[in-house]
Amino acid sequence: MQRYISSELTHFVGRGLTEKKQYEILVKILSEGFLSHAPHVRSLGGNLNVNFNASFSKNEMYNPEMVCFCDIPFEDLTLHMNKYSRFGLAFGKKFIVSKGGKPVMYIPTSSIIRADKELSPEAMAQFGAEKDPYFKAKLLFEEHEIGGCFDEMIREYHLLSELTRKLFLDTFSNPGVPEESHRLFALNLFLEFHIFSFIKFFDPSLLDNDPSNYYFEREWRVIGNIDFKLIDITRIVLPVEYSERFRIDFPGYFGQVSFSGQNQAAT
Repeated sequence: MQRYISSELTHFVGRGLTEKKQYEILVKILSEGFLSHAPHVRSLGGNLNVNFNASFSKNEMYNPEMVCFCDIPFEDLTLHMNKYSRFGLAFGKKFIVSKGGKPVMYIPTSSIIRADKELSPEAMAQFGAEKDPYFKAKLLFEEHEIGGCFDEMIREYHLLSELTRKLFLDTFSNPGVPEESHRLFALNLFLEFHIFSFIKFFDPSLLDNDPSNYYFEREWRVIGNIDFKLIDITRIVLPVEYSERFRIDFPGYFGQVSFSGQNQAAT
């Protein structure tokens, strides 16, 4: 009932390519019933590459093989289409959820958080003598940007996970891999695939139309590829000049067709 979210999720194709090529990609996707990530192989998909030396807060550390969608009502898609493409296809949220889809969690990198200070003996004495609660708190805490804190804490997570794994191997003398190591591995996989891969940092100082301002995408992700049928599609989005050609190419599609740049739809 609220227009700031949509009942459907839309994927746009061919960013940075010509409209002719974008339409060809859309035709290929619809013909094959297969929406995929690189390298676009049906039998492969859903892996996760983790670059431990990269920055988490720059969205470089966790790189899942995924298909992305935006949660934006059709009437408000212009800004997003200007960044990506005017050719897309949409599915109902229930369908995407059934494929494992989830929305990302956005974090502004410059958001400020408080952290405990390590107090010197002199600072401890000053804290004991201070009467004003506000200034006492200023002595105990310091402020940091959350992006840098995430980078530091994710490094700690990786280091401590590896240390814990080695402790398990050194502590248990039975042959084979200890059960605790398997449990730790399963925990790490869950966090990396379903939590860390769904965190997206953004710069809140960027203009709305900046290609790097991700917040307005309202992104959903599906790890892996998506098989579908034409009947699963809730909407096709394309420029009006391609409408006749689309109807000829897909006479069996009876769903909604909406024209890019126009707040109207043809069915």
